Amino acid sequence: MRFLGRFLRVVLATLISLMSLALITQTPAAAADGDLDTSFSDDGVLVQDLHASGEDGWESVIFDGDGNLVAGGWWNNNGQTGKHSWAINRHTGTGACTDAVKFDNNCGTQRFWSPRKDHISEILVQPDGKIVAVGSAGTNGNEPGGDYDCTVTRFASDKNFQNLDTGFGTNGIVRVPFESAKHDWCKGAALDADNKIIVVGYVKHGASRYDATIARLNTDGSLDTSFDSNGRRTENFDNDDIYQAVAIQSDGKIVAVGGSQWGHAAGNVLLARYNTDGSLDTSFGGGDGWQVTDFSNQDRGWDVKIQSNGKIVVVGVGDHGGATADGRYGLVGRFNPDGSLDTTFSGDGKVLVDHGGSDEWYATLEIQSNQKIIAAGWSTAGGNGADVAVARFNTDGSLDTSFSGDGKLNLDVLGAGRSDKIWGSSLTPDGQSILLVGSTEGGGDGDLLMVQLAASSSAPAITMTANGAFRKDGNNTTIATHEDAGVTAVPGGYNNGDTMNANHEYEYDFDVNGTDRTFSLVLGAQPPSNVVLDFSIGAWVGDENRSAINTTLGTDLVIKDAGGNTVTQATFTNANWNTTQTFTVVPVQDNVIEGYENGAIVATVNDAASDDMYGVMSAQKNVVIWDDDHNVSAGWDHVNGAVDGLTLKGFPAEVVYLDYMQPGEQYIVDPKNGVGVRWYCIDPTALANHGGDIGNYIRSLGQAGVWASQLWVGSQVDHDGNTTFWRSQFGNKNWVGLSDMDFGASGGAEQRYVWGSDGKLRWSDDSEVPNGETGTACTGDDRLYFGFAARHDVDKDVGDESRVTVRAVASNDPEHTQGTPTIPEGSSTTFDVKLGAPPVTSETVTFSSPYAGASFSPASITFTNDNYNTAQNVTLSIADNYLEEGTTFGSTVVWSVYRTTGTFAFNITDNDTAAIVLSKNTTSVSEAGTTDSFSVVLSTDPATDVDISVESADTGEATVSASELAFTTNNWNVPQTVTVTGVNDGAVDGDITHNITLAVIDGQSD
Repeated sequence: MRFLGRFLRVVLATLISLMSLALITQTPAAAADGDLDTSFSDDGVLVQDLHASGEDGWESVIFDGDGNLVAGGWWNNNGQTGKHSWAINRHTGTGACTDAVKFDNNCGTQRFWSPRKDHISEILVQPDGKIVAVGSAGTNGNEPGGDYDCTVTRFASDKNFQNLDTGFGTNGIVRVPFESAKHDWCKGAALDADNKIIVVGYVKHGASRYDATIARLNTDGSLDTSFDSNGRRTENFDNDDIYQAVAIQSDGKIVAVGGSQWGHAAGNVLLARYNTDGSLDTSFGGGDGWQVTDFSNQDRGWDVKIQSNGKIVVVGVGDHGGATADGRYGLVGRFNPDGSLDTTFSGDGKVLVDHGGSDEWYATLEIQSNQKIIAAGWSTAGGNGADVAVARFNTDGSLDTSFSGDGKLNLDVLGAGRSDKIWGSSLTPDGQSILLVGSTEGGGDGDLLMVQLAASSSAPAITMTANGAFRKDGNNTTIATHEDAGVTAVPGGYNNGDTMNANHEYEYDFDVNGTDRTFSLVLGAQPPSNVVLDFSIGAWVGDENRSAINTTLGTDLVIKDAGGNTVTQATFTNANWNTTQTFTVVPVQDNVIEGYENGAIVATVNDAASDDMYGVMSAQKNVVIWDDDHNVSAGWDHVNGAVDGLTLKGFPAEVVYLDYMQPGEQYIVDPKNGVGVRWYCIDPTALANHGGDIGNYIRSLGQAGVWASQLWVGSQVDHDGNTTFWRSQFGNKNWVGLSDMDFGASGGAEQRYVWGSDGKLRWSDDSEVPNGETGTACTGDDRLYFGFAARHDVDKDVGDESRVTVRAVASNDPEHTQGTPTIPEGSSTTFDVKLGAPPVTSETVTFSSPYAGASFSPASITFTNDNYNTAQNVTLSIADNYLEEGTTFGSTVVWSVYRTTGTFAFNITDNDTAAIVLSKNTTSVSEAGTTDSFSVVLSTDPATDVDISVESADTGEATVSASELAFTTNNWNVPQTVTVTGVNDGAVDGDITHNITLAVIDGQSD
């Protein structure tokens, strides 16, 4: 422990005005931790003497957003003993009063509330720069008597402390009404994440009864009724409870510290935690939200801070062990987030520090970025009043010997006869010093005291470096790997050693050189003991994210150390903290086409296994995993590169959809700007001979394959900047030029592709306006496959299955309303027809029937893109043929559209009865003169004679024995024979079919 003496050289007092006293010191060339920081007020100390017999002091200090310090406390109204008013001042960060920070022609101002002991206990700075002062003040102006109120004031945004913010409370002032006509003190305050103001303190009911208080104010100063229904609570936990300070956890929960059994020999440190709704948090303190901890006797908690890992640190005062308060220690305690004592801190979570005096007190604390703890207050070790007492602790609770030699410092600021006490503190904005504020008293005079000490802090940091690149995000920024660990190049990407094309390749496109799948870790500050980092998978950070990595660490995605061992943690020690450790990300192939997935590898401090210096810090780097799967059964397959030889910059560089297009099908595509559409004509036999993997087969064909490309981009440029599509290669498959294959994608734009009835592939724009066509899409039995490819310099996650809708042939069929009608001979029926999906340009539906007597009007209908879903009428007529064909005859309507045909049925009712009966319907003769015969008879007795003509359809091939048969009412039922004889015409005709027609001779028959 070091003692540092300082002595007053000049005492100059003036009433009201603020004056800094010049002090003698030995300024070190380079201040060690615990030394006075001579960058502050030239010598590290600033004493302000308001008047010769004052009782002045600071209780709180904070740095604003400009780096200026703002201090709050009290002064005693021009020397009136025991009658204090609020005091507040502003200086530069170096302790100077400059014109830039002056207000009211000075660097300090006062607020007169009452002739009592009115103090500012806490200064807060809002994000908008407005300053809030919290403390206590009497209630009855300048008249004697009255009680104290918890008082909150907000100053105007001009930072002139004479001007209050009239938008807060009543003219800038709020008095929190805990108990009417009782003494209410507010001792601590904090801003929550919503900039609401939390205040804590206590109510004094009488000489020996205290209740702890807490309240939350809205940003306008009103009580927040969402906090315990009326914005405030009064607690009587044990007996004589008070709150002295408050802190807000990262989750918004509120931690208050103070004392229970206040003023009693059995006093203990009181710690309570509240939920954001103002209720006590029953997960804290053994189930009721509060607890008391016995350090010694007459223990009091005075300040509280939250470590980065959620542990709670308190400081205060503990009795030496006697029954009275005539001997005290500085007190430091650390609690776990659940309120239990942290036994990793000094073995039991409790530390009592002896600075060598009989009366010692810690009133304030700060936690540095390396989680070291600085406690400050005073000690009577010097024997001539109190001296400033400061101690710094390591994260394990031991005194930090790098601070003042043994971790403790006693500082006598103004020499014998002066009592120097510290009540408040703040770390400087750079975190390398601590500013302490309080008072120095002696000779009937008390002055405002500021002391700044060097307290360097090597900020703990986890440096994580990736060794790959992705999407032009720069070299060594991304972990870039493959599902197949053996792959050392990104298909279609720029690989290490390749020759770049300056027009469309960049050094950092895909930095694949064997180390791209690795990352490294190293710590930024030496820890007292081990720091263990747990690995996990997190979300991608930044733009262009794709589907999240769907893997389990240790199963589908593993991390290996430099020795090739699968690990889930990285461990750094006190000895190797600055030695870089390198790890490799190794995915496992899952046989699912994902294109690429991304996420982040996260390294997080394992709090239970690590020194508190690193809290629960974490670091992460994005990881992108290229998919190397093939032989999938549905969705997308990889082409693994560009078939046109271009260097594509997105991944998958090219994908193909496994559901190939068939004649009559339609594809509806929702592309992204900068994405190319690919079409491939694939011979199914050749594909099967190659092994059946369509992605590998297309890639194997390369530029010799049969394919075409379109590019969606508003400016209609390709990698050369001169065409509306990359290039096309058609072989001998009768494709035509694609000069119209352009489409400006935007928003919900879609494009429709149709393999039409004439064999052409047509497409429309997003308004269903015809946009282009090819010749015959694919010839023979070739299949038409569809795919996506990323444009040369625009990275796209193009393999999104949701962007393609396939309408099968049946979806495009005409829709009709006729059902299955029954149609009598000689009548007709009408039905409606429309297409099931819009065509591109037009599609014609034709109608026919195998039944000879069926006819259609119209015989075909041409549907356009505009009227495809408008039903049009078709009339089916059945002729009356006077032939008896049975009672019904089933037939079909045959339609043809989109290179496919379909049918629907109808029935015919025959209205004819048999009049002529034949013995056979077929005869067979040869040209050699053979004969065959059949008989003819009537089925019904006619009223008069009936003459029937017998006619052969050909006179040169066969003859009939009679050209006319005569039936009368007497012989109508007697069969008459007709003989058919073949005729040799000297020609080779093969088998010939002719018809012999028997017909009633009209005009001479019944």
